[in-house]
Amino acid sequence: KVMSRHSKKLVLLQRNNFNAILTNNQIYTNGYFNEIVAFTNGVEGKKTKNLTSLDAVRDTYEIMEKLSL
Repeated sequence: KVMSRHSKKLVLLQRNNFNAILTNNQIYTNGYFNEIVAFTNGVEGKKTKNLTSLDAVRDTYEIMEKLSL
């Protein structure tokens, strides 16, 4: 017995660029928003929680330094 099945598509998260709210922003949905907020607060001298250690980003800064030469 062969039966045809109809596939269903369920969208759990869809970006909506029409609405200008935080949860639809690509920076927020990709997880960069809190990092940017922590960086700007640190630069402006406000209290912030920096959860990333210097050792975790050391390789990135070394690559940036080599690229600038």
